Amino acid sequence: MTPFETTTDLLPHQADAVAKVLPSRVAGLFMEMGTGKSRTAIEIAHIRSGKIDRVVWACPVSLKET
Repeated sequence: MTPFETTTDLLPHQADAVAKVLPSRVAGLFMEMGTGKSRTAIEIAHIRSGKIDRVVWACPVSLKET
């Protein structure tokens, strides 16, 4: 597995969402459009990378560089 880096830091509301979801085995991100659900989900996958074999990611074209 190769490590990856992101180009943006989490915003406070995204960090709160990550902290709330991490203890759960199953969770959903019910955030408004444009609030950074994709970045939040990437962070959760990164933190749990030891427990995840694969992640299939479909994202808007505007997020490819981020």
